[in-house]
Amino acid sequence: MSYYETLAQAAQNGEVIDVLTVVACPEEAAVGQMLLLHQDGRQDGVIWRQDFTEKAAAYIREHTWQGPQVLRLEHTAGGCVQLFWDRLLPTRKAVIFGAGHISRALAQMLSLLEFELLVVDDRPEFAAPAWFPAGTEIMCQDFAKATLQLAERIDAQTAVVLATRGHQHDLLCLRLLAGTAPAYMGMLGSRRRVAALFRQLADEGVPEAWLARIQAPIGLDLGAQTPGEIALSIAAEILGVLQKKNAQPLRLAQEVWHGRNAAEKHL
Repeated sequence: MSYYETLAQAAQNGEVIDVLTVVACPEEAAVGQMLLLHQDGRQDGVIWRQDFTEKAAAYIREHTWQGPQVLRLEHTAGGCVQLFWDRLLPTRKAVIFGAGHISRALAQMLSLLEFELLVVDDRPEFAAPAWFPAGTEIMCQDFAKATLQLAERIDAQTAVVLATRGHQHDLLCLRLLAGTAPAYMGMLGSRRRVAALFRQLADEGVPEAWLARIQAPIGLDLGAQTPGEIALSIAAEILGVLQKKNAQPLRLAQEVWHGRNAAEKHL
């Protein structure tokens, strides 16, 4: 299997692969050679020499991904090798139950973050393409039927947001989603309402460990009031969970300068 076939298959399977390509080397014949580094430790390919391949692989394991970049690594035999470091990332998806004002604003923000979007609502006037970014998949049908159809599509790259118009719809969706393992699941609602709903589900036999994974009340504490502000707090929380980062000012983060450098690439 070629490198490109490996990458295509990995993309379909939702895998993460680091890709190193030689762009400059003392040995000209090595230019263009590729090394694929899988998250489970597997390696495909050799770049320049075997000892240099191991050095490059160790460097990647020891450093945090900050976006595509060119690396300059010295070799003990002399000479500098330049490598283009890229990363194959699985497509992130978001399933939003409910198509109200907050969901519309959230869909716009997640679209900017390059999420694939799917919105569910049983009201034709709300589940309309005009309200959502181009390419959004919209299911206008009963929440129970939609949830049963979607359960198998929810995986470790999926963010699930419950923003329906009523307690009874949230409860129904959660019953049918119990046991799924999304990357993120959050639900709108006051603390009191959330607590009552969780107690009911626990009494019905839904594991408390699964309920504990739900972000509810949803979103970061930004003092949000309007639909747009609430959507921003939700999108930020989703991104933080998927990136495995705690939301805090960059000036307080340990890697503040790395974060600043990453941000400046997009200015």
